[in-house]
Amino acid sequence: MKYIFTLFFFIFIVTIVYPQQRKLTAGPMPGDITSSTVKIWLLVKNIKNISLTLTDKNTPQHKKTIQVATDTLKPYKKLYPLIVSFSGLNPDTEYELTLLLDKTVINKKVIIKTLKETQVSDFSFLTGSCAMQISPVFKPFLHSGSDRMFKYMNKIPSDFMIWLGDNTYYIKHVLSPADFASAKGMWNRQIQSRKIKRMNDFLTSRPQYAIWDDHDYGSYDGDQSFPLKDTSLYIYKNLWANPSYGLPKVKGIFTGFRRYDSEFILLDDRFYRTERDIPNGTMLGKEQLNWFFETLKKSDAVFKFVILGSQMLNLNSKDECYNEYPEERKAILDFIKNNKITGVIFITGDSHYADLQKEEHVDTYPIYDFTSSPLTSFLSTPSPGNKANTARVPNTLTKRHNVGKVSVTGTKGNRVCTIELYDDGAKLLWKHQIPEQELR
Repeated sequence: MKYIFTLFFFIFIVTIVYPQQRKLTAGPMPGDITSSTVKIWLLVKNIKNISLTLTDKNTPQHKKTIQVATDTLKPYKKLYPLIVSFSGLNPDTEYELTLLLDKTVINKKVIIKTLKETQVSDFSFLTGSCAMQISPVFKPFLHSGSDRMFKYMNKIPSDFMIWLGDNTYYIKHVLSPADFASAKGMWNRQIQSRKIKRMNDFLTSRPQYAIWDDHDYGSYDGDQSFPLKDTSLYIYKNLWANPSYGLPKVKGIFTGFRRYDSEFILLDDRFYRTERDIPNGTMLGKEQLNWFFETLKKSDAVFKFVILGSQMLNLNSKDECYNEYPEERKAILDFIKNNKITGVIFITGDSHYADLQKEEHVDTYPIYDFTSSPLTSFLSTPSPGNKANTARVPNTLTKRHNVGKVSVTGTKGNRVCTIELYDDGAKLLWKHQIPEQELR
């Protein structure tokens, strides 16, 4: 009798849980958020009707509901990627998300807190790059490709996350076409990554922003010549709930947002990238570069975080750094100096090691470049010349899986940017503080 009861109980649990899992493939993931708006991304399967409700936790009668019929969406293999935008929310308020798929309540707790309506407030964000995932068959034998990093990232408090590119890896198979050879291959790889439980749990835990780099843009070291770049852009725009994508007449993933008295400028280092080491080569393209300059010039932010897939300051590396585009690199640094743009800090990825670099300049403040890499991918050993980089802040070169944390704290006029690096067990490895007065 006991065994019969156990069997029926098991069947009961399966009939409740499995349909939920079958309907919700990934998400719901918060994206861009302000004091009155939030974007939410999710991926569902075999669904006709979707209902999302945000309920004020302190005042439950205050609710916002959005309903979507999937016959208005473009599916991929019966999967529907969806970005929903809520508006009219109250500032500095916690909302709980309720998700119904074909009238079935999905048991996935997501809490979203809107921003305060103040000019100055403390905040923090996580950041990292190179999140390669490998076949489960090889995971017992390789530390790289492990998803344990996402488990510990979930335990590090922060207000949001910025992905620095290579957020998944299109892989060239020996016996089959490359992931990046077709839209089908790219979709399949991206969906596989989103299905990873620990990664999905982290994606749902806080708002997410992202740029791309070569491995999640297209081919290895891909540039503007990648033939499926428009397809890649379309897929990207269906996977991340960023504030915007490029300009009305300029394609790309570049965008920006404001977080209290800090500006975030997210750059696209692939869509317009030319070959390396050629006369007047470009990483950003003329239109994006002009947008970047105008954004810097208009901003009155204390800190201006420039988010880029490739290292900006490193002159000692041969691995896809801005030193391979010397004219454009110089133009950017000259623009910052000549226009007296204060508070610029670069945050970059791709290197497969982490460090903090500080480039001194005559007649202006030093420029910092914080690189966080890799989250899960293979580790790289910098060349002897790169190890001898005199611009590197002592004791910050780190060859282990890592994630960065950046915090902005303090009162108006005395803001401090604190940069921290954590390993894949959430252990603090090093910390460096930059007062706003240093970047003037």
